[in-house]
Amino acid sequence: MAAAGVRTTKGLYFTFTLLCLVCIAGSQLSKEQLERLKENTEQLQQKVDRLRAKYESEMTTSLEMMNAYMNFFDQMAPLMQKTSTELPDGFPPVGGFLENVKVFMVKTKTYIDGQKDVLDAQIKEIEKSLRQQRKLIEFLEENHAEL
Repeated sequence: MAAAGVRTTKGLYFTFTLLCLVCIAGSQLSKEQLERLKENTEQLQQKVDRLRAKYESEMTTSLEMMNAYMNFFDQMAPLMQKTSTELPDGFPPVGGFLENVKVFMVKTKTYIDGQKDVLDAQIKEIEKSLRQQRKLIEFLEENHAEL
């Protein structure tokens, strides 16, 4: 009876040792994957930073230009109305043209503002995803440190 108990213990010890070796080997593979995940996260963060810088620069420039054009147009419209009375007969009416241009400029500015909001929301969503991914990486690093 005693001999049977020793063999069972040796079998358990062997199984436990094998299991520990498998876990350690699996942990090393996960560390490599974790490093790749960290590298990919950093690359994605750099791309998002470049995208945000480019987007803010272009959107700010576009909005500034639209505001300048609208200011210029608002100043020029009364002058054009005034001079339109001196135009020869049969000349196309300036009033309708001015209104069409004004409506077009307002629609364009509204579109740019809308696109700015959409792009801003998309970038914020990507940044939120990156923060979650960093938290996951920190959690995985803590788990690997315990192993």
